[in-house]
Amino acid sequence: MTEFTGIDMEMSWIQTHEDVMAFTEGWLQHSYQRVKEKHGDEIKALFGVDLQVPQIPFRVLPWRKPMKY
Repeated sequence: MTEFTGIDMEMSWIQTHEDVMAFTEGWLQHSYQRVKEKHGDEIKALFGVDLQVPQIPFRVLPWRKPMKY
């Protein structure tokens, strides 16, 4: 069996997809920050990884660039 975690959200009163992207960036950054605060030392000890909290705004690639790979 596999484990699955999903997020389902609804937003109203948006102008463009960029509103959704900005909201998503904010909660992802918040989530990473909270995980780092609570478990950052343990993650580093177990996996040798220093969890990096992403900066807002996230880097956006033009559609054609990732499609080359």
